[in-house]
Amino acid sequence: MCGIAGAIALASNGASYAEQVRAATTAMAHRGPAGDGYFQRDRVWLGHRYLPIIDPPHGWQPMHRADRLSTVFNGEIYNAAELRAELEARGCTFETRTDTEVLLAAFEVWGLDCLVKLRGMFAFAIADWQAQQLHLVRDPLGIKPLVYFEDADVFAFASEINALRCVPEVRRRDEIDLQALDDYLRLLYIPCPRTIYKSIRKLPPATALSIGLRSGETSHRRYWQLRYQPDESRTPEQWQEAVEAVLSESIRAHGIADVKVGALVSGGVDSTLIATEMARAGSAPLHTFTTGFSDESGRDERAHARRVSEALGTQHHEIVMPADITALLPQAARATGEPFGDSSILCAWEVCRFAKEHVGVVLSGDGGDEFFAGYPLYREWLRRLRWSSGPHPRWQRMLQPLLHWARPLRFPALIGDGTSEAELWTACVEHTAAAVRRQLWKPELWREAFAAPAHPAIAESFASRPGLKALSRAQASDIDVYLPGDILPKIDAASMAHGLEARTPFVDVRVAEFAATIPQSVLTTGDPGHASTWSGKEPLKKWVARKLPVEFVQRPKQGFTAPLAQWLTQDAATRDRVRASLESSSSPLRQWFDPEGLRLIAHSKQLHWRWQMLYLATWAEERDHV
Repeated sequence: MCGIAGAIALASNGASYAEQVRAATTAMAHRGPAGDGYFQRDRVWLGHRYLPIIDPPHGWQPMHRADRLSTVFNGEIYNAAELRAELEARGCTFETRTDTEVLLAAFEVWGLDCLVKLRGMFAFAIADWQAQQLHLVRDPLGIKPLVYFEDADVFAFASEINALRCVPEVRRRDEIDLQALDDYLRLLYIPCPRTIYKSIRKLPPATALSIGLRSGETSHRRYWQLRYQPDESRTPEQWQEAVEAVLSESIRAHGIADVKVGALVSGGVDSTLIATEMARAGSAPLHTFTTGFSDESGRDERAHARRVSEALGTQHHEIVMPADITALLPQAARATGEPFGDSSILCAWEVCRFAKEHVGVVLSGDGGDEFFAGYPLYREWLRRLRWSSGPHPRWQRMLQPLLHWARPLRFPALIGDGTSEAELWTACVEHTAAAVRRQLWKPELWREAFAAPAHPAIAESFASRPGLKALSRAQASDIDVYLPGDILPKIDAASMAHGLEARTPFVDVRVAEFAATIPQSVLTTGDPGHASTWSGKEPLKKWVARKLPVEFVQRPKQGFTAPLAQWLTQDAATRDRVRASLESSSSPLRQWFDPEGLRLIAHSKQLHWRWQMLYLATWAEERDHV
């Protein structure tokens, strides 16, 4: 795991970007505290920060193969040993045990076709001096970040937005993208490929961007897409056996390192499974980590995590979140580089900081809900879709306008009356409806900011997979949009800010392809119309129930949520920050939002709106100091 940066001078004016790439690389020192490396050839500059995990003495970058290829690589390739054996059979030789050298050899043999062979989390740049091209590549599921900028003079890239802004051309063109800002209000995050800046783009998952070193011409290639093909031939017992085999193998593969590996544990099904398999396979006691809260909101999961630790015999560590978060907020805002409204990032931030004191790598349960249908929101989606889909009896059509007006979420608009399924799913996942956002925006900015009733990224996901069953459509949207937009950037920013590598065994290309074959009848049980009977993620729950006491699967699902009431209303320092952000005439929020709209947020009972505004104001203040 590392940080990468680079630039290509496109103009023929002899400009050098050595200092800018060095500055960008230095700005990511936290991603690679062991040191840095640089390389320049012709009009290309590459920079790298090093976090040693596998074969530490030999992993320094940029790394080269003969005189043809150079790369800066961030991430891990979990099937590097398999690929190495295949390449050796073709006559390739190796000098190190690093996966970076395997990547270079794979590209030498197969070119960009090697991408479908890679299993891992990665974002890298590889310069092919013979073909006079540079390729930027991001892993299939979007675990590792990569952003880029291009104009007539320079093409530049980096692992982080703020690092990229060390290039003067980027900083000079840092106009705010109002549609991206509205995405933030709507979803709590900014989906790919947008960033908060108009001129900076995120490279989408499963994408290779190629640029000619002489021509400057760019092309994009999507090299992988998850395909849903449910297999009805297996019995439930066979599916259970297969699920356990696939996930056990993934957890083992993600646990390989030359440094200590621990686990983040909440007491929920996903992290419990990972810790169980790690404890069973390891020889030394497993280090487990959890975070908790001092308030009485019921969100503290330390007791659940402690019981998991006791059952498995792990060496358990706990940390309690501070009530005053004013010191943490600016640090997180700098790390994300753009507005990010998922309040659990501060919890992830603290537990990763704490874990780094004991281990170099942690495994996280992220992704289990998306791939195995664990979110209660999927039940709500199925219920709403049942109501909205035709045929509609006469009584429903007659009463629909009144019911929808009185309780729009309970009785959504009918499909066929101008509402699409993508709009219906967008309404399920958006945190702030259009009516509220319109009140908030300055009138002259609203037209530019507002996109469409169905978010474009969600609409694209739905359109790209026609014919899927309803549950799979929602899962696919989350995997395409939510996972790489919120969940994965959160754990990346929180862990890499402290030089800690976080790995996600559920977010794995082999697991994803396998999960896409599991029928809905295996993943879920019960009637979506009755919350008390419906349950998702059934194979994982059955696995935990066989390994540990039944209490570990019977408690209601509890998301990793922060104690916003304690932070925003009970802590005086944070409360004052919120008031200043929303009501002060000098608030940076006034450049986009109407003062009256901000006052409505200030006095609203919706704490997540206040949180969003606080994080946005903090980011706006910090961005000028980066």
